[in-house]
Amino acid sequence: MTMLKAVLATVTAGALTALLALPAEAHTAMLRASPDRDATAGGSIGFIDMEFLDPVTDASVTVTYNGAPVAGQTTVADGEIITFTLDQPLAQPGRYQVNYEMISFDSDFTTGGFFFTFEPAAGEAARIESSGPGGLSSITVALSGAGLALVVALLALFVWRIDARRREQLEHHW
Repeated sequence: MTMLKAVLATVTAGALTALLALPAEAHTAMLRASPDRDATAGGSIGFIDMEFLDPVTDASVTVTYNGAPVAGQTTVADGEIITFTLDQPLAQPGRYQVNYEMISFDSDFTTGGFFFTFEPAAGEAARIESSGPGGLSSITVALSGAGLALVVALLALFVWRIDARRREQLEHHW
């Protein structure tokens, strides 16, 4: 086996392995939050926005401060953004915990959480605006992986065919 064939075989095997692993990693992920994870935010915080890679449904958010719940309501906007609107803006400086539960686009129950620190004098957190359709979703990544695997497989077939012709010519030459 020539060096080129060995490299192509390795690349093809790697691409196919990545492609087959994509469905196992299909759960959505949180892209960003406002206030952000482990960040310090100030000003008047009356909301917590979380943007996810894929659409979510049936979202529930709880916010706690020193173990006590912070009152508010959860809404899902544009499918990928969950907003927790506080009944009253934060008043107590300190560390807040945010926990969320939801159904991800692949119908799996997903949970997660993060902390942020409220310090009134710190910079104010900005709202997260929807990036709209055309974002890079898990489905897009899976289809891109399938396309990449197909291109690599076709390239490997092309190189194998050229190598077979070269060997055939060498055999006829001797």
